[in-house]
Amino acid sequence: MRRVHSPLFAMPSIQATLLYPAMTLCILCIATPCITTLILLLPPPWWWLSWFVIRPQTKQFFRRRKAQAPATLVAPVTPVTPPRNSQRKPDWVRAEVLRLFHAMPGSGCRSLSNVFNRLHAAIDGMTVGKTWVSNLLREHHRARDAYSSAIKHRVPDPMACNAVWGMDLTFKQDEAGDLHPILGIIDHGSRKALVLLPLQNKATITLLRALLNAMETYGKPQRLFTDNESMFRSRLFRFCLAVLGIRQRFSKLHCPWQNGHIERLFGTLKKKLNRITVANFAALSHAMLEFKTFYNHVRPHQHLQGRTPQETWDGIDPRRCAPKQARFVKAWGGLLTGYHVRR
Repeated sequence: MRRVHSPLFAMPSIQATLLYPAMTLCILCIATPCITTLILLLPPPWWWLSWFVIRPQTKQFFRRRKAQAPATLVAPVTPVTPPRNSQRKPDWVRAEVLRLFHAMPGSGCRSLSNVFNRLHAAIDGMTVGKTWVSNLLREHHRARDAYSSAIKHRVPDPMACNAVWGMDLTFKQDEAGDLHPILGIIDHGSRKALVLLPLQNKATITLLRALLNAMETYGKPQRLFTDNESMFRSRLFRFCLAVLGIRQRFSKLHCPWQNGHIERLFGTLKKKLNRITVANFAALSHAMLEFKTFYNHVRPHQHLQGRTPQETWDGIDPRRCAPKQARFVKAWGGLLTGYHVRR
């Protein structure tokens, strides 16, 4: 049987010009939407990178870590050997190192340990290191600060009024540059400022005159606390106190806290006084009179359970005695404010 060839396939020019472009166009029209859909539906390239590159590395890491993990959850307990020289030093060693620290201020821990070892290594067989000295001094400073804080915030015991006075001097400069001494006398029992007076000078006779005026107004105390200034230690001053029957007590050198009542009064005064200027001696005298009235009648005191010094002096309990009149007080340009309550 003879095969019959189609004339269409027999003509190569027609096949090349018509059939192949038509087939290519059909394939592109069908495949383009499919490829676009696949590109939109498939994950981004970094996902394939993480799946084929990062994920095998992560799985291999966890397999290695699981293989290296111990079989039991409880780790073996290794005995801890105490360090050498872990025994507590004797008390005399601590006291001696502290004595050297106070005797040689400014010395470092290494210097203190070297001095101690030179003094006691051959005799007592006891040595210290700089680290031990550093720890000891740190504990000593902490204990000293705690002790000082306890003393500072300790509420003093109540005292009888007009039994013990405190006396001291402070200074204020006026606009002309003249420095004026200010005498302060306070009653320890009531915290009342008995005298707050500028003076022309701080001679002994001037101080005695102001002290005698205060005794004429308020009475005579049993004791008088002063510091170690030359006026308070003069023969005339001590002789007059001895004649009046007043025992004088001096604070130690460089220990102003031992006369703390008058120092606390000056602290409250200077906190406000340093913020104003006074023209002359007369203006300073008027300012001191205003502050004395404010301190005694307006300002409540913490250690007097909220009472003013004048109420404590008069024996008035503000919680039980109703006020007769309350007047708002403002002085020194608003630095001194409060209520003056009359009972």
